[in-house]
Amino acid sequence: MRTPRETIRAVAILIVLASVAVVAPMPAESNRDFYEHSGQRVLMPGCQGGDCFRPLIPVALERLPGSSLVKWKTYAVVANTIGALAVGRLSLLLGLSATGAVAATWLSALGAGALYSIYDAYSSDALMYLLGPVMAVWLWRGKYLRAAAAGTVGLFAKEFAAVPLWIFAIFAALDRRWNAAVRLGLTAATVTLIWLVIHAGYMTLENYAYGSTASADLLHGGFLATWLYSVRLKGALAYLFTSFSAAYLLWGVGLARGPRELTLLAVAAVPALVAFVYVEQPERALWNFHFIAIPLAALVLEDLPGWTIALFVASFGVANLRFGAQLPIRGAARAALVVSLAIAAVAAVRALARVKTMRVERPADLDAPLPRIAPWTLAGAQAVACILLVVALLDVRAHRRSDGRFGVNQWGFRGTLTALLHPGVRIAMLGGSAAFAAQTPWTGSIPQQLASDINAKMGWTRPGGVTASIANLAEPGAGAESYTTTLRDYAYLHPDIVCIYDGYDNASATGTLGRHRSVVFRLTGYLPRSPAALMRADDGHETDAAPDPLLRRETPSDVSCGGASAPYCAAMSETVRAALQRGQSVLVATPLYLSDRHEAQQRSLAERLTHEFGRDARFRYVDLGRAIDVRDPAMATDPTHPTLAGSRALAVQLADAILPLVRAKVQ
Repeated sequence: MRTPRETIRAVAILIVLASVAVVAPMPAESNRDFYEHSGQRVLMPGCQGGDCFRPLIPVALERLPGSSLVKWKTYAVVANTIGALAVGRLSLLLGLSATGAVAATWLSALGAGALYSIYDAYSSDALMYLLGPVMAVWLWRGKYLRAAAAGTVGLFAKEFAAVPLWIFAIFAALDRRWNAAVRLGLTAATVTLIWLVIHAGYMTLENYAYGSTASADLLHGGFLATWLYSVRLKGALAYLFTSFSAAYLLWGVGLARGPRELTLLAVAAVPALVAFVYVEQPERALWNFHFIAIPLAALVLEDLPGWTIALFVASFGVANLRFGAQLPIRGAARAALVVSLAIAAVAAVRALARVKTMRVERPADLDAPLPRIAPWTLAGAQAVACILLVVALLDVRAHRRSDGRFGVNQWGFRGTLTALLHPGVRIAMLGGSAAFAAQTPWTGSIPQQLASDINAKMGWTRPGGVTASIANLAEPGAGAESYTTTLRDYAYLHPDIVCIYDGYDNASATGTLGRHRSVVFRLTGYLPRSPAALMRADDGHETDAAPDPLLRRETPSDVSCGGASAPYCAAMSETVRAALQRGQSVLVATPLYLSDRHEAQQRSLAERLTHEFGRDARFRYVDLGRAIDVRDPAMATDPTHPTLAGSRALAVQLADAILPLVRAKVQ
C-alpha cells in the first residue's frame, strides 16, 4: 500500500513533469502526422517504416476526445511518473536506503530521456520507460507471468518490451539459478516469438515493410553507422554524454561498491544494450536501461548529506531541462552541469574510501523443480513456430522479388501493394487470361500502362500526390462466374472503378492460378507460393488457359446471350450489378476478337449490358475488338497475345474510355 509520502511524491513529480510539458518548445521534427493518421486508421496497407509496427499508443490515444497534443503530452507525463516511482521501488529491492530510493525516483523523473519523451511526446518511448522498471519489480518478486503479459502487450508499442525478460533470464543464469533461467528464458523466447509473429503478420497480410530505415540494415552498421556518419565522433560523444551526464561518474563506483545482484543485473543488460544502441538512436536507446543505471548512481549518492543529494538532483534536472526538454537555458544548464559533476566526483571519492554493507531483498524463489514435460514441449513448439515464421518470411521475400514482373504479389494479384491507399482513384481489373497477360511483364501490361496513361492525361505526375493505381485481379483461365467472388475477396482494396476485360475463358472456369484452392488465402487473404515456386530462381511465369472451345467450333450456331452464351452473359451482368451496388463505377471492355463467333458473342453481350445498365452514368462499355491489327507482328503475336506496342495501343484507347469515370470520381 502506498504511504502518504509516496502519494505526495507522485503528485509532486506529476506537477513538475506537467509544467515541463507546458513550457517545452515544439520539436522541429516529429512523427506527429504519422501517429495521428495511424491512430485513426489502425491498419495501413503498404505502410513503410519501423513505426508502422507500433500501433498501440496512437490507437489508444487518437480515439480519445480532446486535443491530440494534450493527450500525447499527458500520456508522456503519466508514463514517466509511474516509471520513476517504479525505479524507486526497484531501488529498495536492490538494497538502497529510503533516501537512495527517493533520489533514484527523482533522478529517473528528471533524466534526459524522460524529459525528451515529454518534449517530443509522439513516440512509444515513454511507455518503454514505464515498462522497464515496472516489469523489473514484478520479475524480482517472481511475478513473471504478469511481466510476460505486460511485455506482450507492450510489443505492440515497441520491441523493447521483451527486453526486461531477457535481462532477468541472463541474470538468473549468471546467478546460477538454473531453473529460474530456464523458466525466464522460455518466457522471454515466447514473448519474442510473439513479436516476430506480429511483424510477420503485418508483413504478409498488410504488406508492411521497414522501408528505408537504417535500423533494418543490420549488415551495414544499422542505425549506429548512419548516426555516426551524421553527427561525427565529437557529436556522438556529446550526445551520449547527455543521456546520463553526471551519473556516468557514479556508475563505475556503483558497480564496484554495490551488491552482487545489482552488478549481475547490469552485466545481464549489456547484450540488449549493445543491440539497441546498434539499431536505434543511441542516446535514446541508452535511457531504456535507466532502471538499472539510475539505482547504480543513487547507490553512490545515498551516503551524502541530504541537502547535497537534493542539490545534485536539482542540478541534474536543470541540466536535463536543456539536454532533454530542449528549453533555451544554456547558461543555467552549463552551471547546473558543473555543480552536478562536482557533487558526483565527491560522492565517488567518498564511496571508494569506505566499505558498504547492503541488505538486498533476494529475488523471489523461482528455483522450484521444473515440470518434466512442459518446458521442453514449449521449446519444441517455439522451434516449430520459428520454422514456420522463416518459411513465411521467405515466401514474402519471394513475392516481393517477383512483384512488378511476371508473378502475383502476396495477396494473389498483379500490381504493387504499396500504393493502395492514396488520393486519386483506385482501379480494379477483372478478367481471365487476356487481362492477366501471363507472358507480359507488369510494366508492359495493359493495366499498368492504363494507369500510367490516366496519370499523364490527368496531370497527376507529382510524387506523393494524387494518382491513379490499378490492381489486376484477373486469373489465367478464370471465367465470368468467378468475378463476383473476386470482388468480395478484394473488397478491402476499396476500388473506385472496376474494369472488366474479358472474352476468352469459359464462364464457369475458376482459374488455373487457383487462389481459392489455397486454404491460407481463403482464411487470411494471403496467397503463399508453392514450395516449388519458392525454390525457383525465375519469377514464376503463369501459363495461359486455352480459349473457350465455344468461340471456335461451328456448333451450336447461336452463341448469343439468348443461346449458348446465356450463362456467360448472366455472370457478366451479375458482376456489373454487384460493382454498381458497392458504389463503384464499371467499364466493360471487349478484348481483341478471336473469331467471328467471338465477335458475335461480344456484340450480344454489349446489347444486353447496354439495355440493363446504359442509363446509369457509372457504367460504360468500350469495344476494343479491332483496336489493333492482330495480323501485324509488331502489334500481336496472335489474336490473344498483343505485343508491348499492342498493349500500349490498347491501353491508350482504354484510357480514353475510362477517363469520364475517373473525372466523375475526383470531382
